[in-house]
Amino acid sequence: MKQRIRENAEPEKGISNEEIENYYESNKDKYTNVRLYEISFPDSNLGDEIIEKAKGEKELQNIANSYPDLAININDIAYNRSMDQHFKTREVGTVSEVIQKPDGTFSVLKIVEIKDIPFNASKKPIKHILEAQQKARMFDDYAQKTAEENNMTIEIVEQDGKQ
Repeated sequence: MKQRIRENAEPEKGISNEEIENYYESNKDKYTNVRLYEISFPDSNLGDEIIEKAKGEKELQNIANSYPDLAININDIAYNRSMDQHFKTREVGTVSEVIQKPDGTFSVLKIVEIKDIPFNASKKPIKHILEAQQKARMFDDYAQKTAEENNMTIEIVEQDGKQ
């Protein structure tokens, strides 16, 4: 079936540098790294207080020092893209809500640095993305054309968020 689709489909066109640049600019948030610090603490009741202090304090170790009787730690968790979900905006100084960790402690994250991934380092992966999208469109177009020629309809069913 794939072979027949390839034989009968419109020929693939190459991906231009302009298309790659447009994709990069349109998806700039995917091509940035966000450096995070974590303020870890044992009691959820401290959450709001820690958040307020983290918003105003540049030197996070001062927060830990202000609670000498509690195990409050500051950790540099570096550039961890999986933590992006905890932020509504991606700006230096932004602080997350309180997060309960698997070990029963709590933490608040703070964005301390944002670095763009250079365009040149992103070109090849973006080209692969665009080529995959182009192939997917080619298969979809052929399926639609075949369905129309045979008086059929195609129904795309989503299951678990996938088509």
